[in-house]
Amino acid sequence: MIVVHRSRSFPGERCDEIRIYQNAFTGNNDGTYTRPGIGYLTGEIEDMYIYNNTFTNVSPAIYAYSGNFKIEDNVFVANKPLNIDSSLKTFIRQEATAIIKNNTFYASSDSTIETGIWHNNGKQSEYVNNIICLNTKSNNSYAHPLYVLKGTGDLPTVFYNAIDNPNHQNRIYWDGTKYGVADLSGWRNAADAGALFVDPFFKDAGKGDFSLFGSSPCILQNRTLGAYQNTDIFPSPKDLRTIK
Repeated sequence: MIVVHRSRSFPGERCDEIRIYQNAFTGNNDGTYTRPGIGYLTGEIEDMYIYNNTFTNVSPAIYAYSGNFKIEDNVFVANKPLNIDSSLKTFIRQEATAIIKNNTFYASSDSTIETGIWHNNGKQSEYVNNIICLNTKSNNSYAHPLYVLKGTGDLPTVFYNAIDNPNHQNRIYWDGTKYGVADLSGWRNAADAGALFVDPFFKDAGKGDFSLFGSSPCILQNRTLGAYQNTDIFPSPKDLRTIK
């Protein structure tokens, strides 16, 4: 569902607010879907709220180009090769101001996705309580679950993000500095004091169940990382088995 408040249809006019929630975005079965699931390229958006959605084999799933974004409680999944160029091998391409919170990102070893969040020139953003679990094989600089390039913008504030990338040592690219699987303490000292480099213990990622086992290291005393376990949302963003 998309809700637009006080929007105008004239070029260059402001759209005050858009809400996108409880949708399932899917790419083509042959892996050739290359346009964003949610893209914004022209005009002005004051506030964009994107929550409780699932994105499957869409890259980028969200292209946040301009305005203020709040992206929360979504599940992003890629489990097949996608015919996309290197600049699109990401779930979120972020060039705006954004709060990205409590999302689950997962790419299987069959996927061509190389980045969960690609921050390039983004402004005054926060990335909090996300789980980013990829299976990249590439050695290029983009192939990091979290890729941040300050450019003409700002470095984001990051809190309690869990990163896993079992097929490669890459974890974070932070404006020229790379943090691998052995560099957790350095990453905590540099930016994310609550960061985890761990297997999140999804119940059955291969079958689309991204809920967490009770023993998951992503279930902390005062917070749970990843998408919320909302049972009142259909289809539940925690369990893609409900999406046909």
